[in-house]
Amino acid sequence: MKKAGLTLALLLTGCGILGPSYSGETTAGALLKSDTERNINIFFRAIHQCSPEKIHTQINSAKPATQNSVEQAQETWTVTGCGKTEVFNIQYVGDGVGGTYIRMSKKN
Repeated sequence: MKKAGLTLALLLTGCGILGPSYSGETTAGALLKSDTERNINIFFRAIHQCSPEKIHTQINSAKPATQNSVEQAQETWTVTGCGKTEVFNIQYVGDGVGGTYIRMSKKN
């Protein structure tokens, strides 16, 4: 019995480790994408008491600063989990020294 409880706990933990599945396009690199997902997870869990299962990203506009960085980008991230969907406006703004600010708002 104890073994079954441990197995169940590991399976449930594994679902959280894998994170949501992604589709679409984003200007964000791996680290910025992870930071954005973390912000969305906090909001989504607070409202729906569950974690996102799917995230679809869409680039609305992007102004490149250099070949490898974005000065400013606006995206729409559509997040689905536990039968609920939330749409977020995401704006990335370069800080001028290699970092990026994230502005996130829920789309009405």
